[in-house]
Amino acid sequence: GLSYAGVREAARRMGYLELFDLKVEEKDEAWYASVRGRDNIRCLTLYGVSYQSKKMRLKDGTITDDPYAYVKAANKACRNALRALLPEKVVNETIEYFLELGAKPVRPPAPERPPAPPKPEPVEMEVPSEERKLAEGIWMPIKASDGREYGTLKVIEPGVLRVEFDQPLPLDPALEAGPGGWMKRQLDAIRDKDGREGYRFEWKPEWVGEFLASLTLEMERPLDEKRLKHLETVFSWPAMRSLQRV
Repeated sequence: GLSYAGVREAARRMGYLELFDLKVEEKDEAWYASVRGRDNIRCLTLYGVSYQSKKMRLKDGTITDDPYAYVKAANKACRNALRALLPEKVVNETIEYFLELGAKPVRPPAPERPPAPPKPEPVEMEVPSEERKLAEGIWMPIKASDGREYGTLKVIEPGVLRVEFDQPLPLDPALEAGPGGWMKRQLDAIRDKDGREGYRFEWKPEWVGEFLASLTLEMERPLDEKRLKHLETVFSWPAMRSLQRV
């Protein structure tokens, strides 16, 4: 695929793509951006949206504030809008152009590292799989049937699940029709069914305009692996279908 620099070069070579109406909105933990892109020859207008956390993980594993989160959110939205307008023929020609220039750098060989110390033998603990609860910090990707990852499910504390989409979803704000309506019906069904087993929960969507950016599920009991996998299916299908329509 094309990097951000490659997308800009492809757009420059076409010469008639335009970006306008850039909006960047700040939430508690992230920046959300949306921008409209227009192909002035084909009279085609498409949206580009993005999400950027205010925190970043350093190489040593520590979490710190990202001073460029606002810029990253805006740049990603612009890149997504331009990429949506680029014909695949232009994308392939741009890739071939950079390959002919030798744009792909050759990385120097990595220095030899000393052999890693032997890993300690794991200590087996008896934990019934059905009662295994997911603790704080566990996460898994939202992966759809097309093989793409559309976001992450994060257990931010026992009983609280954070659903974050890599690209906010263009859904009906009332969540009554289309992929959004399907997702709402699935969540309501899970809540009604699991409520009888003590898994009552409330789900709180977070919107950026008409785009669903994330959700928070607050439950009376911690999640187990079976329910987390079920929820991944609930969110992956509407994410895939709604973004196919953009």
